[in-house]
Amino acid sequence: MKKLLSFLAIFSFLCTNTVNLINCANIVNNKTYLPPITFKNDLKVNSETNINLEKIYLPHSVLMQQRGYKGTFFNQYKKDIIKNLTDAFLSKADINLEIKFKTEFSTYQQLQYYLKIEQQNYWQNLLNNICQQYQDNLKQLILLFYNFVANIWNKTNISEILKKMEIKNAIDGDNNVLGQTNNHQTILLNKKVLSCAFEKTINSEWHKGQFTTNNFLHILIHELGHIFYFYDWEEFKINHIFYLKQFLGQKINNLNKFAELDKEKVLRIFANSNYGLSDDDKLLAEGFAYWLLTKQSMQTKIWAFWNEYFTSYLPQIRNKKERKCKWC
Repeated sequence: MKKLLSFLAIFSFLCTNTVNLINCANIVNNKTYLPPITFKNDLKVNSETNINLEKIYLPHSVLMQQRGYKGTFFNQYKKDIIKNLTDAFLSKADINLEIKFKTEFSTYQQLQYYLKIEQQNYWQNLLNNICQQYQDNLKQLILLFYNFVANIWNKTNISEILKKMEIKNAIDGDNNVLGQTNNHQTILLNKKVLSCAFEKTINSEWHKGQFTTNNFLHILIHELGHIFYFYDWEEFKINHIFYLKQFLGQKINNLNKFAELDKEKVLRIFANSNYGLSDDDKLLAEGFAYWLLTKQSMQTKIWAFWNEYFTSYLPQIRNKKERKCKWC
């Protein structure tokens, strides 16, 4: 484990090459989770897309051909009820969905004009260093990310969420660290994750179950996920693990009928990568990357549930906290 500055909560992809595997070390997070403000359990979900465990589900056929149960909790705990819930989560989304929310910035150029000059520069530096064929895709994802945070918080907050980005040949002197994030809104990226050759690496690791997507930009979006969750906690005291467990409990009909399941176990079954299974912070960041990067043709109920959580459930939490805090 790397020596960490005591003042920082650092999240990192620390990867060590073995025979045919890349293992990633734990994300270190020194923030304290205070209990969230309690509400009556009246947050709404779309019950039409709920899981009914009295029904037998079939997982997405293409996903199973390419990846099977790698990266899932069932791969470790082979029980019938866990398999059925895993299959339900991995089943094809009921309909093809798109990420939809209010658009603050219509074009990448419009976003750049709004950002501070130093932020414009670090994104341009990233574009200059990334594999050329992914430059347009990167611009689209940057635009999508900032539109999301502008929509979920406020347009004025977006200049605060990411203060700095650096590209290094080695992070903390270790060339196996792919990316790192800390609570000062800084992202460090290993230069090799921006080279065209990294495409084969991320694809291979996805097939092994290591990450939730095989998208070339997965490491960057995973790190942006950490930035989002950390800022959401620091500024608004949103405990996403607490609310994600509550959300998933509402999305499975009659969950209490199944003695083998509880909200903690459901959360682990919901994780869709070995890395996400390691701890809560990784699970959240892996889910964020999965939500932003998954193609429509590969959407599962996991994706649909993340989409509902970010675009419907989370805004309800914010509205309730805002109304309650008027009386704080």
